[in-house]
Amino acid sequence: MRIHLITAITACLALAGACKKETPEPRAKETVVEISVRDMQGKPLGGVPVRIYDEAGYKRFSEHSDTKPLLLLTASAEGTIVCRFPARVWLSGGPRLLHFVIHEQLDEKNFQTWAVGRTIGVKATEQIDFQIDLRPAVETDEEETGTAVELHDEQNGRTLLAGAVYLDTQRHLCGGNRYSFVDAGPVRGLKAVGEAQIEGFADRLLIQPGRGYFMYKDISMMEFPSGKWGVSIATEYAKIYVSEWIFGNGKVRGARISYSTHKPAGHGLPEWGQQFDVSLSGERSATISLPEAGECECSTKRTDQLSIETSADRVTVRVTDVKAAAGKKYPLYIRSGSFYTEVKIHIQD
Repeated sequence: MRIHLITAITACLALAGACKKETPEPRAKETVVEISVRDMQGKPLGGVPVRIYDEAGYKRFSEHSDTKPLLLLTASAEGTIVCRFPARVWLSGGPRLLHFVIHEQLDEKNFQTWAVGRTIGVKATEQIDFQIDLRPAVETDEEETGTAVELHDEQNGRTLLAGAVYLDTQRHLCGGNRYSFVDAGPVRGLKAVGEAQIEGFADRLLIQPGRGYFMYKDISMMEFPSGKWGVSIATEYAKIYVSEWIFGNGKVRGARISYSTHKPAGHGLPEWGQQFDVSLSGERSATISLPEAGECECSTKRTDQLSIETSADRVTVRVTDVKAAAGKKYPLYIRSGSFYTEVKIHIQD
């Protein structure tokens, strides 16, 4: 975890001195803050989002990085942003401390943050220069091109991916109430996105070039009693790699991506829909082996029909349905890590 505080100006002495002048100041219209974003070699970085917080918001952000900013602006192709703050809206109470933040989330626990605190005053022009060192991406020797798509945002054509997924004007992938996403971190190419993961999924996710993502159908995801989620091994998911922004007139208009579809491995789970027979006249129970690797959890939606006893390497399921009859089938869900399967407990004739 790294936090970089570039500068902090908490007082505006020149403005305080100006208040002592006998001649009134010209009427202020707005305050302008010019921001530049460059890498460590001085190359402009276009498309980088900059968050703007007030003091209270920045304090919350320091504890919770998903805190919504007052403004979220994106650097142009030249790595610049011009922020205009109307005095009657932003400075009605006088000079104000704002925090300008670039945040790169590497994974669930690791991130980099560059922050500038600046007191803006009435009728002032400020310059903020970010020089950031983005984390090197994961490399792979094997190429995977996938399908290339120019994903234009909702104000520039609103390209749809999979008939529902689109990019909003703030560069969030939006699932259209049908898909969810997971940030796979910085990578160099589609192949380097790696093995599927589900932790931290969201139906709206801010994207960046040079990062990979997973996309899942919401209907393929299931929450277990522990509160953990699994993805069905019977469905497909997509890997996404964002290669670069699409610019038009110096502004971000969308993103160039590549994607590929995959089916989860079995992860040692029984096949989806596999049937386990029990005898109506016997104990009405079946024993199912569990994967050796990964945390396992079993669940049923009808606890009045099935009882479950789980050990380290197996689960024993017994039919307790008082209306049990030959031919009836009862679904059982088994999760191993981030994936799950559905099997059937079948009462034989």
